[in-house]
Amino acid sequence: DLPHDLITHCIIIRLPIKSLLQCKSISKQWYSTLSSPHFGITHFKFSPFYQPFNPIICSLFVNSGNDYFIYSYNDNDDECNKGLFKLDVDFDKLPKDKIFVISSCNGLLCLYCSLGYLIIWNPVINQWIKFVCPMLECCKNSTWGFGYVSCIDDYKVVRMSESKVNPNEILVHVLSLRTEIWKQVYDEKLCKYCLRGASLSAGLLIDETLYWIMYRQGGDYEQDVLGFDLGFEQFNMVQNLVQGDSYLGWVRFLCCMGGCLSMSRVTNRGNVSISMLKQSGQVDYIGVYRDLDLGLCCSAVGFTRDGKFFIQLGERELGLVDPNCSPKKYTTLFKFKGEGFIDIKSYIPSLVSPSSVSGMQE
Repeated sequence: DLPHDLITHCIIIRLPIKSLLQCKSISKQWYSTLSSPHFGITHFKFSPFYQPFNPIICSLFVNSGNDYFIYSYNDNDDECNKGLFKLDVDFDKLPKDKIFVISSCNGLLCLYCSLGYLIIWNPVINQWIKFVCPMLECCKNSTWGFGYVSCIDDYKVVRMSESKVNPNEILVHVLSLRTEIWKQVYDEKLCKYCLRGASLSAGLLIDETLYWIMYRQGGDYEQDVLGFDLGFEQFNMVQNLVQGDSYLGWVRFLCCMGGCLSMSRVTNRGNVSISMLKQSGQVDYIGVYRDLDLGLCCSAVGFTRDGKFFIQLGERELGLVDPNCSPKKYTTLFKFKGEGFIDIKSYIPSLVSPSSVSGMQE
């Protein structure tokens, strides 16, 4: 027989998650090994998804009212509307209508509860931990972000808020989950911006940087895109992505397409235009025109292995666009029941344990 350590570190570590979850029932030793935080981190680093940002989208996390779902997409499956799985979780009976999803990173989801808590949750292994999040009496209209800094092995949560004392002042606080310490970050680049509209969505995470659309103070809805580098903890303005074409400004939102920071615009004629900022600084475009009736598009995530991308249409519809066929094709995947907007996030399944993010809880 091969030694257990050799099987674990050279063979088992390369198996897909579904097989590993089945292997837990082999013995108590296997269950203990495969459930350990160290194994979860090591397995993720061996997976093809371990990159600064994996450009291939295979899964989505969907928040619909008080319900959570994972949608798994298979390029080879003609019936692509069968991969939706409802998740069962109870966060110490915290009211789900007080909880919203900030972002996902490395298989972990960060959620904020307005009662004063942050939750880090891995829905694949159904484990979560809760952090107390101090309420700031001096702040209002907060927007959030969540991401990972690989060089220091630390997850960070970012909160931007308007000051109640000075509405033109933006306050930025950063939480290190490794130390569980909050600190305030000052950056003079924020002085000319306000949070109008930015508080409606969380920061978009791409390659250890969070991005927001920000409004210039005193401007007539003039916008810039700011990125917050989680490692250096400073803001930088993104060039070339926001254009001065006001007729395309009916709806704008940030998205990640193929690992690239992108901006989607919906025109008053119902056309959808997506600008993708490449690493070289070049901007590529995808146009989806009104004959597909996608004027209610409010979120996009791409791409799958075969070059398709997901969109949220209106309040509660999830669909798939194939921009490569002629003519371009839109397929409705699901129409969720209930009220209010659904929220979709790209999601990479992993076995990373939430307990591994906090040095204070090891």
